[in-house]
Amino acid sequence: MFVLGGCIFGWYLKMREPVSRQVDELEEIQRAVTAPILKGEPDLKFGVGMSQDWDPYRAGVQAASKALEQIEYKPKFLLIFSTIHYADTKGGLKALLKGCRDLIKDDVPSIGGTITGFICPEGCYTRGCVVVAGGGDIDVTSAFGRNIFKDPISAGSRVGSKISKELNNSEKRTKLLLEFISGPIEPRIVMGKRVRSLFKKIPDFIAPMVSDILLIIGRKYLQYGASVEKYVDRGIVKSLKDFYLFGCSTFDDSKALRNYQFYDNEVFDRSVVTIGIGINDYVRLDKKISVIPTGKKMQIEKGWQGYSIKRINNKPAVSQYIKEMGWPEDYNSIVSVEDIGKKTWYSQLGHWKDNEIYPIIIGLFFGENIWVGTEITSDEIEVFLTSAKKIINDLKDALIEIRDKRPCFTFFAEVPNIVVIFGEKLYVIKELIDETLKDSPYLTIIGSGLEIKNRNENAKLFQNGFTMLSIFKSNVGGK
Repeated sequence: MFVLGGCIFGWYLKMREPVSRQVDELEEIQRAVTAPILKGEPDLKFGVGMSQDWDPYRAGVQAASKALEQIEYKPKFLLIFSTIHYADTKGGLKALLKGCRDLIKDDVPSIGGTITGFICPEGCYTRGCVVVAGGGDIDVTSAFGRNIFKDPISAGSRVGSKISKELNNSEKRTKLLLEFISGPIEPRIVMGKRVRSLFKKIPDFIAPMVSDILLIIGRKYLQYGASVEKYVDRGIVKSLKDFYLFGCSTFDDSKALRNYQFYDNEVFDRSVVTIGIGINDYVRLDKKISVIPTGKKMQIEKGWQGYSIKRINNKPAVSQYIKEMGWPEDYNSIVSVEDIGKKTWYSQLGHWKDNEIYPIIIGLFFGENIWVGTEITSDEIEVFLTSAKKIINDLKDALIEIRDKRPCFTFFAEVPNIVVIFGEKLYVIKELIDETLKDSPYLTIIGSGLEIKNRNENAKLFQNGFTMLSIFKSNVGGK
């Protein structure tokens, strides 16, 4: 019996060893990142860390520990981003968040979401997670809004009111809102062969009306379809006129099937998550819409709220669009957001508004209707081209503006076309950023939409190019 008991006890210790080792490793990391904590409120400082560990919890711990080690004192907030792959692992995205947040106190807010990929000082990745830690003399608060597809303006208003109220007493000279909003979700209910077959049998004069009805049902009741950043921001800005705003829409691996938003320990979908920041430092916002006008213009008839194109040059939209672009007729059989994106990234539609270009992301071909990713506000559209050379030149121009000003953090947001256009040569973008920023921390996230707003302006949404937020310790970069 004693021998048997000894064997059982030995087996028990052996089974506990991996768990004990994991706990010990976590405690060791916690001691390491908290040991150099400084007293008081030093200058604003950022750290960026990443991990590609397959285990979501370990990935969270690794990425967060690297970021925290770089700021040297208690963080005021975390930004957490991951590719969609962790949603399908044991423990999923909640395990990843737990790994990040086990290293900080419960009163430290964190937001973020799923993205297509990211570029940071450690490399370029389309699988993994990345964490930004911010610390120093910062006033901070956070807020979120759910079910934004149903009533986006109201959801945004509630978020903006909470941020405004909780930062109302802040005496910091600069107020900044970071936001991450659910991107588009492919309407799977209309993607099946049966639905498409039935739609083809509908008379031509009724088909556009049915298309509009499906768009309305999808948005308001099933919560899929084109993203609603514009309306969420319209609600947010009501209370935050004097704020800068920098945001990116969450996405997956360009399939547009699902995306998630992170708020502290929670994983949401179809939501907006935000952090409001008050600092005595200065910020600079830049944007580049990396397209080239061709002068080739077309007249259109829009569908519901400008989220579809019914006719182009007074002819059925899909057939005429394919003809105008000189593409093979079988392009009208493309049935997924991902596949259409691959065909249209180099040559896109867009329109002008207030002397600015607003590219139009084509979501789906549905019968002879083109469903798009953002509201079209013009009855005339133009064909725009893009290329790797154009993107690189725009990035160089933006970086020149901050090259000698030593930002303490630079945040870039890009759209997924850079993954399609650059492929395995995405490192060219990283090398250009590294060369300019030297050892200054930065992060580039790749999502489905770009939101930007300067103080006392309205928020703007772009679905091409990139945006850049730079934070400086002096007024050289301020506006």
